[in-house]
Amino acid sequence: MAILLVALVIAGSAAAAVLSLSASQPLVGRVPGAITSASLAGYGYTIAVTPAAGLQAGGAGWDSWIVYGRPGTSGYVGEGAGICPGYPRATNPIFGRGSGLIFGGGTGPTTFARGETVAYVLTGPQVWAVRIGSRTIRTVSSRSLPVGDRAAVFFVPAKGPVPALLMPGFPAPRMKNMPAVTIVPLDRFGRVIASTQCGPPPAEAQPLTWMAPDAVRRWWPLRGFTVPYQGPGYHAPTRPRPGVCELAQHGLPALHVQFGHTVAWISPVNDALGEVFLSCVDAEYYLDGWPLQAGVLLDGHRPGQVLGPIPGARSVPGQPGMVNLATGHFPSSLFTRNYGVTAKRVGNAWLLVQGGSGLPQRLQVLNSLRISKLDLHHLTSGRGSH
Repeated sequence: MAILLVALVIAGSAAAAVLSLSASQPLVGRVPGAITSASLAGYGYTIAVTPAAGLQAGGAGWDSWIVYGRPGTSGYVGEGAGICPGYPRATNPIFGRGSGLIFGGGTGPTTFARGETVAYVLTGPQVWAVRIGSRTIRTVSSRSLPVGDRAAVFFVPAKGPVPALLMPGFPAPRMKNMPAVTIVPLDRFGRVIASTQCGPPPAEAQPLTWMAPDAVRRWWPLRGFTVPYQGPGYHAPTRPRPGVCELAQHGLPALHVQFGHTVAWISPVNDALGEVFLSCVDAEYYLDGWPLQAGVLLDGHRPGQVLGPIPGARSVPGQPGMVNLATGHFPSSLFTRNYGVTAKRVGNAWLLVQGGSGLPQRLQVLNSLRISKLDLHHLTSGRGSH
């Protein structure tokens, strides 16, 4: 930090650089300000990072959002976004951002928060500060982040418009009362880290899709969840496709599998900086009116090696080897979705369940699932290994 401070002084306007350099807020804290209608003031907040949504086979990376809560509530999920490709690389050092402006309001529709809000930027290990408008904010590490990654968390004042945080190289949208501000990543010497837009995923990461015959009748439009795309002439296989990883269930007749994805080989993530998880199979289940997603996660750098902890997850009392991350829910007039994650180690993999009505249901499902196949011999040279 001393090196960064000196570099900022030398690189530009010394007085402005020093005055604008500030420490990140913690990833877990409380929203300041006066409590008013539709205000988040007084709420506790948590920046949550979980394996990429849907756990789709072949995918790798992280999702993020802000969870707000007060005593007597189970938490509301605020706005957040993962950024392509979902993990930090040398040319894509920023992999998540959020303003917290939009959040779930009780059982009604989504709400635009008033008053002071929380915003964040997630970065790779090489980013020591981010410049956002006139502010330069130091990044911090945390056990709530993937190992090696960093974050900058800051409060947005109640007066004035909430900025739209843009990635370098992206055009600014024309939105009234929402000025566009580009996030500029800086290294430990205060130099700007060049960033590029990422392209489509490599062909080897594309999964094979299957879908149960009754999936549409059973799932749509319950809970606002949809089944995979079915365009004209498209007919997905009705049973799970063979793959390098496979799931099986036992002892819970009410648990119905609906659709999922498999991959025929595993493509390591050679270009990732910091920790990254890789999914080798996923399946969508339905239990008592609730959708749940299950998957098997491997170490993205070296599949088959011991992978690290799930960011922010804590041990479940009375359930050896199991961890849980309670990330709140998003209630609206159309559906309620729970973002909670529960997982257990199976060898050097994580068997993970996301969603459902809460921890008890996720434990019930997790205890009924097992990894029936895990073949690590089908590996490619990996993505980003040109």
